[in-house]
Amino acid sequence: MEYRVVFDLNNETYRIERGNQPSGSSVWTQEGDTFSAPKGVNIVNTDFPNHTIRFNPNGTSSSSSSSDSIYTNNSKGKQYRIRVAPSGGISMSEGWS
Repeated sequence: MEYRVVFDLNNETYRIERGNQPSGSSVWTQEGDTFSAPKGVNIVNTDFPNHTIRFNPNGTSSSSSSSDSIYTNNSKGKQYRIRVAPSGGISMSEGWS
């Protein structure tokens, strides 16, 4: 089955949902709890449509480019960018550029 991560920017939370098919799911069910960002960390924005990214059974993602990202900052004023590539690879760097 495919999975997706849904980010709620207003509440600074995210949840994992499981689809009803290996691809092109039409029904999504939450898996486990809704998670809050760690204390002192803010989820500021994402580049994903509806702040949702899908992961396929073969390990790839719905990311449209290697620059699709999750943007965070922390209570110490540092900014971080978490990139999710179409291949499913994830990398993190300091700063949003």
